[in-house]
Amino acid sequence: MPGRSGGSRGASISGPRVGLLDTLAVRGFSGREPSVQGTIAALSGGENAPDQPTFFSFNGRFEAEPDNSPSLRIEDMRMGIRIPTYSSARQDGTPVTEIQYVNVGINTDVEIREGQQVVVGKSTVGDNALFLVMSAAFIN
Repeated sequence: MPGRSGGSRGASISGPRVGLLDTLAVRGFSGREPSVQGTIAALSGGENAPDQPTFFSFNGRFEAEPDNSPSLRIEDMRMGIRIPTYSSARQDGTPVTEIQYVNVGINTDVEIREGQQVVVGKSTVGDNALFLVMSAAFIN
């Protein structure tokens, strides 16, 4: 999705490599700690090892703040990904590709009003930046 991603103040993020990595929907109840894990195809593998997945996880404690404008507070929100990295080594004179995983993530408390999009944080992975954008919707 090259192009523009807008916020409430008209800010935008653009460039040749800007895109939507994935979307995640988590349904939770006030006082509960939902959690979800999976893989992200857009970062999985690569040319050297296409079957090495990138893993993601999300968890935190949901607290609804019902008043005139409902908001969602997520305490100890943790969004993380484990990305495979590749390096070359020699074992008994033979070149070998080694795969190791790097943990990248954002850990914080966040409060989101219904309908609002919040840029929660940014984490750098090599020459790429990952932005976590969250929104909240309430079900009656």
